Amino acid sequence: MSMARTSADFNKLLKTLSARRSVRRFLDKDVEDEKIKALERIFECLPSSMNARPWNVFIIRDREKIKELGRRLLAVHKYSAPVLNAPALAVVSVDENISKNHFVEDASICAFALWLALSSLGLGAVWIAVCLPDSEIREEIVREFLGLSKKDRVICLLPFGYPAEKPAKRAAAERKFLKVL
Repeated sequence: MSMARTSADFNKLLKTLSARRSVRRFLDKDVEDEKIKALERIFECLPSSMNARPWNVFIIRDREKIKELGRRLLAVHKYSAPVLNAPALAVVSVDENISKNHFVEDASICAFALWLALSSLGLGAVWIAVCLPDSEIREEIVREFLGLSKKDRVICLLPFGYPAEKPAKRAAAERKFLKVL
C-alpha cells in the first residue's frame, strides 16, 4: 500500500473521529429505514475476544416505548434525559456466557463503532452508561423492559437521531496521550 493511500485513509478516519460529538437533543424527524439497515453491516467487521461476537444491538424506533424506558431510567439516573426526545434508541448488550472475561470490552468496541457509524450517516448520538461495577439497577430496568435474561449484560444505550444542536468543537488537549517509548 502506498504512503499516499495510507495517509488518505488515515485522514478519512481522523475526520470521522473528529466530527463525532455527544448529541443530547434531536430533531423531531424519524431516521430513515435505509440508514438503520446500513448499520447491520458494521457488526460483521468488528473485532472481539476470540472472534466470539457476543453482542446484540436492539434498535427501538417506537417513540412511546423509547419515552417509557427513558422515564424509568431517569428515575435512577439523571443523565438518561436524552433518551426522552430521541427518535431512535440503540441498546447494546452482550451475552456474558459467550464472552466471560471480556464482555465489557467486546460490547464497548461494538458501541463505539456504532456511534462512529451513526455520525458518518449524519446522525447524532450520546453514550448513556448502563453497566456499572457497583450497581445493576440500570441494567435491571433495561433487561426487564426488553425481556432479557440475567446473562444479557446491558452495557449502554445510544439515543440517536438528527441533531437539534451542534456541540462545540473540542479544545485541543493540554496533555499528550501517546507515549512512545
